[in-house]
Parts: sequence; C-alpha cells; structure tokens
Amino acid sequence: MSIHKKPKTIYINSANRIDFGITTSQDFTVQISSQQITFTPKTAKIVSISIPHVWYAITVENNEFDVNGSTITIPSVNYTAQTLRTELETQIQTVLPGASVTFDSVTKKYTIEDAAPFTLDFSVANSIGPALGFGTAVYAASNSYTSPGVVNLSIDKYMHITSSLISGVDHGVITADGTVTSSNVLLEFAILGNFGDVIYYEPKGDDGIFNIENSAFSETISKSIQPALMDLQFAIVSPTGKTVDMNGHEWEMQIELSPYIYDFKTD
Repeated sequence: MSIHKKPKTIYINSANRIDFGITTSQDFTVQISSQQITFTPKTAKIVSISIPHVWYAITVENNEFDVNGSTITIPSVNYTAQTLRTELETQIQTVLPGASVTFDSVTKKYTIEDAAPFTLDFSVANSIGPALGFGTAVYAASNSYTSPGVVNLSIDKYMHITSSLISGVDHGVITADGTVTSSNVLLEFAILGNFGDVIYYEPKGDDGIFNIENSAFSETISKSIQPALMDLQFAIVSPTGKTVDMNGHEWEMQIELSPYIYDFKTD
C-alpha cells in the first residue's frame, strides 16, 4: 500500500533572516532544518505574498539630470507630482536663480522656464527624465521646455521575487533582445495600490509553481543523514534585476513544498 505524502508549507518572513541587524529585507537568507521536511521536495509553489509598497519612485538610480552642464541631483524620498515640482524648482534654481517649474494638473506635464535660453540634458546616467516625461533627450536653445510625455512616478509596473530555490535561464526573465535580465525568478507580481499600501497576492493556475527536484536545496535534503541547516536566499528586484529598497520594512510569503513533480498541462 502506497502512502500519500502531504505537502509542507514554509512560512518565510524577512524578519527571521540571518544577521538581522546587519542585513536588509530586500535581499536576505533564512535557514531551514532538514529535520523539518520529511521528504525530498520536487515542487515549490508560492501560496501567497504580503509586501508593503514602501520603495520610492525616485532613487539613486533615476534622480539626476544636467542644467547648463551642472548636475542636478533630486533627493530619494516619496514624491507626488506637486512635491516633486517644488523640489525640481528648488534644485534648478541653484543653477538658474530665476527659473520656475510648473505642473499642469490637467495634462500631467511639467514646464521648466527661465528668462534666457538654457540646456536640459536628460541623457545622463541615472536620468530622472523618464519619470518627468522628458525621456532621455537633450533640450537646448529655448527658455521654456514642456515635457513631451506625462509625469510617471510608477516607472516599474511589477516586481520580481527571486530565490535560490530555483536556477537557470528556464526560470529567468528575458528582454526582447534575448538577454537574461533577471534569473531565479520565483514570482512576478503587479504593483497595485498606492505608496504605503500592502500588496497581497495569491498566484493562480501554474503561476508560481516550479519543479525543483534538481535544485541544490532538494539535493541537500535527499543526501542528509544527520540534521543540517540549509540556506534559502530571497530578494525583491525590479524587472531590470536591481534590488528594491524596502526602507526597513519586512515582508512575508508562504511556499508549499511537495514530494511530487508537478505536471504542467499544455493545450
């Protein structure tokens, strides 16, 4: 008589990470004892995630531009379109004392003006141009520039959870040119709600299910004779593979481990 083994659910909380005081919740490692799992896991399934939306739209990766050859750096904090307008004007006036920045609440566009012609360069590294609607262009020979596009304080529309549970390009996210930008992707989730809201997500269907029978995690369990502590790494990254700053907040997820290989149905 065969005995059906039940899946085991693991509760992951970033607050339980190794070296809590010196590591961050956006990229961390937890330890699990092989004694807690009575079978060799062959499938991992994301049951749910709960993540506070506390990362800033403007960070050190998109907070710079040049005015008349001088670099302007916008501090990384949480902005609305109006508070960003105020900060832009303050910073630009360090180079152009008489300049003004206005925001049209109807068109959702910024206009930057001064008495004399000046140059705006959004082609620099870590450009804030796309967030302001200016793209990555250079604007010259005018005393007034209105952004061609609307303000965009939600550059990323979704995020990835990566994990050492899985590996290889089969679980990676690729761009249109075929390069892998983020590997070990356990789950992709949409950024819903506003800054400060909690994103709760339960994957449906095959989403968030991976066969892990050949993973280092499963191999360690299968070969463990004596109890062993196993490291599991998790991170929240942007679609371009850059780690997201959780600003000190913790997040959690539940993962179901199964002793059976998942049969992905095809049409």
